[in-house]
Amino acid sequence: MSRRHAAIRREGETLQLIDLSSPNGTFLNETRLTPRQPYPLRDGDELRFGHLVLRLYFRPKDAGDAPA
Repeated sequence: MSRRHAAIRREGETLQLIDLSSPNGTFLNETRLTPRQPYPLRDGDELRFGHLVLRLYFRPKDAGDAPA
């Protein structure tokens, strides 16, 4: 079992998901990713790493970030 499935990196204003050649693969919205190729992440995307499934939700920059 692999413990390192993927990496998320920031490229400008976007986040990218990169499969690290994991044996079981990394899935973005039910599509298996090509290893070492970056894929942009969007609000509502579903990520799957083995049996772990995550749903991404992004909050706008100004939502709740202002000091009280």
